[in-house]
Amino acid sequence: MKYDRCPKCGGDIYTEKDSSSGRVMREYTCSKCHWSDFADEGTALWQILSDDREEQEKVRREKAAAKPSFWAAFWRRLLGR
Repeated sequence: MKYDRCPKCGGDIYTEKDSSSGRVMREYTCSKCHWSDFADEGTALWQILSDDREEQEKVRREKAAAKPSFWAAFWRRLLGR
């Protein structure tokens, strides 16, 4: 929803945007009658990017844990194990 004018009295609408919860929330408030409405516009971009970064870090850590260190591989080859 997007409001240009108050649906109740026709007054000016002020919009406040908040994405601190991970969701983009907008509050529409009338300056005359103080009518207000909220709109949830979905997941915030920063939350999507943060989740993606966490997933990439998890994959990187799993790959690093599965790959033996250089020295461990060196000694295995040297000792024929």
